[in-house]
Amino acid sequence: MTSDDDYRLPTTLRPTHYAVGLKTDLGALPPTFSGEVLVTLDVLQDTSSVVFHIDKSLTVTHLALLLSGAATPLPLSTFSVDEKTQRGTLDVSDVGGLRSGKTVKLFIRYEAVFGDRIAGYFLARGVPDKDGNRQM
Repeated sequence: MTSDDDYRLPTTLRPTHYAVGLKTDLGALPPTFSGEVLVTLDVLQDTSSVVFHIDKSLTVTHLALLLSGAATPLPLSTFSVDEKTQRGTLDVSDVGGLRSGKTVKLFIRYEAVFGDRIAGYFLARGVPDKDGNRQM
């Protein structure tokens, strides 16, 4: 059984800024999108992991931490997704963890195919006209 607390994020980190970019390819079959996000995080308690919400339909392709101005690429093997709670966990113990009082930036690049669900970033198809064409 899953409780509400299973969906809550740990309080070891506090996001203070998000910079997000999306690229949509409606010409691809099936239509796809990709994106990048740079999250500024205040470290409130020492931690060896970064936990965040993520939809199971997203495929993470690149991860990096910006520590003291230098980018540190992270192997995808340090990242896992719990599909039930829609939480991603990034193990940062190999880079020494994150220390309280610091500010770090997390870079994530991802891609996905537009699905049939109407959640998050989704593809809306209009009503067909007399010729069967749909406006997007």
